[in-house]
Amino acid sequence: MNALWLPDWSEISREETGPATKILAEYGVLPEACPKCGVVGRLYRHGEKVVEYRDAPAFGRRLTLAVKVKRLRCMDCGATSMQPLPDMHPVRQITRRCADHLIEQCRTRNYAEMSRETGVDESVIRSLCNEAYETVKAARRPIAPIVLGIDELTLHRRRRCILVDIQTGETLDLLPGISKSQVVHWLSHMQAKERCKVVTMDMWKNYRSAVHGVLPNAAVVIDKWHIQKMANDALDKVRARHRRGQTTKAGKKNPWRVKRILMARRHNLKPRAELLLDGLLKNNALVADAYTTKEAFYDIWEAADRKAAESAFDAWEAAIPASVSAEFGAVAKTVANWRKEIFAYFDHRYTNALTEAVNGLVKAINRDGRGYLFPHIRAKILGVSNPAEPRTERCESCFAAIAASEVQEWRGMKVCATCRRLVYTQAEFEAHRHSTLKNG
Repeated sequence: MNALWLPDWSEISREETGPATKILAEYGVLPEACPKCGVVGRLYRHGEKVVEYRDAPAFGRRLTLAVKVKRLRCMDCGATSMQPLPDMHPVRQITRRCADHLIEQCRTRNYAEMSRETGVDESVIRSLCNEAYETVKAARRPIAPIVLGIDELTLHRRRRCILVDIQTGETLDLLPGISKSQVVHWLSHMQAKERCKVVTMDMWKNYRSAVHGVLPNAAVVIDKWHIQKMANDALDKVRARHRRGQTTKAGKKNPWRVKRILMARRHNLKPRAELLLDGLLKNNALVADAYTTKEAFYDIWEAADRKAAESAFDAWEAAIPASVSAEFGAVAKTVANWRKEIFAYFDHRYTNALTEAVNGLVKAINRDGRGYLFPHIRAKILGVSNPAEPRTERCESCFAAIAASEVQEWRGMKVCATCRRLVYTQAEFEAHRHSTLKNG
């Protein structure tokens, strides 16, 4: 091992320019047999040429290896060949460790940023990462989770379906569409489908019919946030109707602060906001009816069990004031159409919150990439196991993004485990061994 941290390599010279380092090096092992005819011991040197390879950054600097590759010729068959370099990528002019570094980092970082740090062309990074992901996906057949989350998001002006393991946070897949046939195809190819006991989703008939067809024993649970949001939407429609009926300029005002107060739960309001709310409700009977109905609807979800919740909903539906029956009657009708799936929440206390978090992660990757195609986004999101990843820091040697708990110290630098292992010098090793032997 030497300054390159590669066996059988030697450094001839080093040139540092700005943030980049260029090392002239050579590989000291020559093949014994001719790669063309297989004859042993008949090769001789026939010149050399310098080939540049990008390496993973080290010590906070971009690294390029200018390799003196020897040209060989066989005395038997006359064929010429180049010296094999096992530490270099077989197709691209980068080192194998640089390729490993890029594949590891592209899970959470964009290609342009890594290109600036390593000097490797962005198109090379993209193709390298796509090949790695395709290899993984080809052998990947997800095992059915116990709790499956299904949701949709919009990418490139099309709605996509995302599937998440609610218990572990693993992103299972990102489908190109939300049609029933695509969801059925994916669900049918899961391993151990009988493991799936609960499926959380929003109110989309395609998802419900697909789950009932493939997973008949799984309970469908509608995410309660989507249900509660309907009550807030109904309240906002009443507020807008009230404003349209006003004749004065002051009455038509739509301050955002008032809307936020109406949408919030009363027990979450600060004293000043609660005082404003009381004044608003005392002076406006229509808005007061809508707000009281909205709050009563939210209270349904605090029931102890399903039976109590359904009884509370029936009582709420019967008590809807006539003044707001148009808006909140639509809410009651929707709940009635999805009654079984909505109140299944009280049997299986799961929501789709984690799936929504993954949606945000996908959108962040899309914004970060500024032009990623859907296959690229899908490949990257499948490489991220959990949206709630631990806080990351940056290795000061190779610039890798690493978990804060994995940061190691070396001579005042914060480095990753890979760089720390590479720079573990012989002197440090001897000192550590001496200390270990001394302490028994």
